[in-house]
Amino acid sequence: MPVQAKQPLHLSRDGIPQRMTCNEVNALNSPVTNWRICLFEEYREDTNAYLKAGDVVRLFHAEQEMFLTGDTMGDDKYHAFLRKTARARSSDATSSKALWECEVVNPDPCRGGIGKWSSFYRFKHLMTGKYLAAAVDNDTTEDSNRNKLRGSENVYHLVTSNDGNIWTLFELNSTTIERLDQPIPRKSYIRIHHATTDTWVHSTDILIDKIQKKPVMHKIGLARHREDKEAFALMPVSPDEVRDLDFAHDAGQVIKKAADTWRDGTNLLPNVLKNLAKLMEQLVLFLIRKENSSIQQNILEVKGTPERDRQKLVREQDILKEVFNLVRAPFHSSGGRKPLLEFSELRDKRYESIRNLFRLCYQLVMWAQHNYRKNQEFIAEKYFEVMQSMIGFGVNAENTLTAMVNNNTKLLSTHIHMREIETFVNLLRKNRDPSYLDHLSALCVSKGSAVQSVQMLVCQVVLDDQNSDILVHISLENNEITLRWQENQTLKSHSLLEMARLANEGVVEMNRQIDYFKCQLDLFSNMCYGRQYLAIPQVRKQLPIDVVLRCMEERAFPFGLKASFCRIMLCVHVDTLPHESVTSLEYARLWNEIPTTLAEANQCPWKKPGTSSARSRDSILTGTSRRWSAADEVIGSTPTGYDKELVPLTC
Repeated sequence: MPVQAKQPLHLSRDGIPQRMTCNEVNALNSPVTNWRICLFEEYREDTNAYLKAGDVVRLFHAEQEMFLTGDTMGDDKYHAFLRKTARARSSDATSSKALWECEVVNPDPCRGGIGKWSSFYRFKHLMTGKYLAAAVDNDTTEDSNRNKLRGSENVYHLVTSNDGNIWTLFELNSTTIERLDQPIPRKSYIRIHHATTDTWVHSTDILIDKIQKKPVMHKIGLARHREDKEAFALMPVSPDEVRDLDFAHDAGQVIKKAADTWRDGTNLLPNVLKNLAKLMEQLVLFLIRKENSSIQQNILEVKGTPERDRQKLVREQDILKEVFNLVRAPFHSSGGRKPLLEFSELRDKRYESIRNLFRLCYQLVMWAQHNYRKNQEFIAEKYFEVMQSMIGFGVNAENTLTAMVNNNTKLLSTHIHMREIETFVNLLRKNRDPSYLDHLSALCVSKGSAVQSVQMLVCQVVLDDQNSDILVHISLENNEITLRWQENQTLKSHSLLEMARLANEGVVEMNRQIDYFKCQLDLFSNMCYGRQYLAIPQVRKQLPIDVVLRCMEERAFPFGLKASFCRIMLCVHVDTLPHESVTSLEYARLWNEIPTTLAEANQCPWKKPGTSSARSRDSILTGTSRRWSAADEVIGSTPTGYDKELVPLTC
């Protein structure tokens, strides 16, 4: 009824000519009219307490402590399996490949609603859109659990299907007594029953990925007999995690499309390059959870801590894979076609937008591997050569490579060889950039421990006579510290004290040379760190102890340079043979643990008997009381409880 007109609806007896089975409905001045209201469909307020159509869940096998996951095994075929994890708590091993969208089967496909124990369900893999389904399993591999459940019927196993056919229908059975018309709580323990084959889901010990180094994929079987222990926990997934997955998946598709375009020999339009660069910036902020920050900041200098789940997400959604495909796509040639771009052209101003895009790509890789061993090993195993080929072209590939292996001793020992060291040395010869010395220095030490295999490689290459032109040589001439170096085939010599004075006055060239020399000293100290005797004798010849001491004492030198000389003194001249580290003795004792009588000769066996009189705890207390008495005159109060204090016991 309209509120203002107060005229209710009226059903007229007059029909509609165009529709003979319909009658006209109009407004009536009289309030007398008869209508009956019927609900179109049952309505309930939205609630998060029960399982609903469209909910995203994880299915966690309670007995085996594994998640039901969908993934490939190195081929294009997708498998459904229980994934084994090495984590201490298996329930923490969350993966975007274990997300399933629950569909409540209804005669009307547009309707969903709350799921009940009597409902039929489909589970759609959120990442691929494939459905969980059943198929006959002809595998003859022996399995104790499968043999027990096999009976005389066929045995099935779970697979994935592209469409929702009758092989994708499941029922959920409660582990407790529940009425069939009751809704299913979101956090429930369930057994899964396949409706079409009348079989129950069960775990097996059969491995799908036997050929892998560390197999983790366990086949999921179906059999007639129900086993009570084959229960799954429904674990609801937050909407934020689903949104993260959607963003990462879409981003991976955009990068893949751009990489394929370049690989086919077609240049990307300027606006496409601009949008790709913007996407890389968003992905970097996404990793450190600053995507909603309103502060404008340089992405190459942004600070933060990456989130582990999002680092894992960019690997699982193939973002890292597509990023590396993108950075090498313009250099790809096939079928006699020349590549769109040569590495030497990256420094050309014409390709500034591409170089900037590649910088952002490597910045994304930098954050994706930060303190995450799994991503580091994934990148090193598949794309180490890609990064190495782009060192020295201004795209920060060398920074990313060094940061990745620096805190991972296994990667340093496995992937750093003579070729990598020589690459940095050749770059130093072309461009005396001190950052390359820093990269070599970082490779020698990992997590405070020397990596001897890398130290030996660096020592063999850097201290080779053929590479002496990349080093700065120091000597003491006429009681003055002098530096000599070669630049552009020209031998230069200068007093270090005069260089420090000019650098302090703002002379750029002197500042650059001192920075280079400081980085060289840091490299030498890391080459000798941990008593590396292949490097120590050769470095001692270049940096004798009298020269190092003189430089440490010189007040006019910059503090950073003097600190580098201190490290040289420690690693080259002090922490080496015949010196040995001595642990100082602890003389502190609890007062109540000191015996009543104690002879110093017993406490200090190196003293001859009779040279020291025996001291009792009472005599020590008497001496201590005198000290307290002297202190009382100053403090004005008598301390109490000193019988529990730590006192020094000296000889």
